[in-house]
Amino acid sequence: MAVEFDAVVIGAGPGGETVAGRLLDAGRRVALVERELVGGECAYWACVPSKTLLRSPEVGAQAAAVAGVSDPAREWPALRDYRDGMVRGLDDSAQVRGYRERGATVLRATARITGRDPWGASADPAAHRLAVAAGVGGAGQHRVLGGDPALAAAPAPAGDA
Repeated sequence: MAVEFDAVVIGAGPGGETVAGRLLDAGRRVALVERELVGGECAYWACVPSKTLLRSPEVGAQAAAVAGVSDPAREWPALRDYRDGMVRGLDDSAQVRGYRERGATVLRATARITGRDPWGASADPAAHRLAVAAGVGGAGQHRVLGGDPALAAAPAPAGDA
């Protein structure tokens, strides 16, 4: 039997979270379908970790500009550990709990729109409205390196550090 919602939001990155949050604020019944982590690629594999890694050289350059301070060494393992801490070890349980406390149903699934009854998620949600905020394709194709593989490198990436 289908579960009835006012809206189903596919994708819980920044766009999907905004849509779901506004719908919840308006008192709507919302299902949020995410195949990976609530917060999306930006929070866990792209924006936040990349900016975290960029901050160390930025601070190092500022420190080097101060009289009497030499250029501090940057160590990749320490930077990688700091980055991992900033993305909470890829743990989205706080976000999931927050949505559930606000009344949303969070489904960890790959959504498939298959027709009039379109849900591949196990709860089989039915909705009056659908928002697709699942990002764009192209990453992982020839010569396109997405944030996850680029920032998950165990050794320091090649190039000037």
